[in-house]
Amino acid sequence: MAKGIAPFAEQHRMIVSMHGDSRAGDPNAIATPRSFDAALNMSTYFKVNLDIGGFTAANLDAVSYIRERHAGITHVHLKDRRKNQGANVPWGRMTRRSWTCCSSSNAKHGRSVPTSRSNMPIRRVRWMK
Repeated sequence: MAKGIAPFAEQHRMIVSMHGDSRAGDPNAIATPRSFDAALNMSTYFKVNLDIGGFTAANLDAVSYIRERHAGITHVHLKDRRKNQGANVPWGRMTRRSWTCCSSSNAKHGRSVPTSRSNMPIRRVRWMK
């Protein structure tokens, strides 16, 4: 699909953010760092819409990916999901190393809020139900 969209993105100078999938073993899925890179190399207008839950379910490290490739990421879907294609779990119910290095307490909402590199909370987080 990315090959078919690339010419239109280039012609209209439109950013297209590729949403990942948790099917890391599927060669046709955009699910791994390598498959994201392959898609991004098709157009300068292709970026990443990173689904942290999908990355976790595929046994990948979303925090490392964000640190290494943050310039190409336009959106991040935040959710808790278990590894090995596991189920989604209620937000904040999982204890993972990844959240301890990129979150701070937000007592007003009782939720973890992602932070920037300077450890300041990101200004706008839209909670999706």
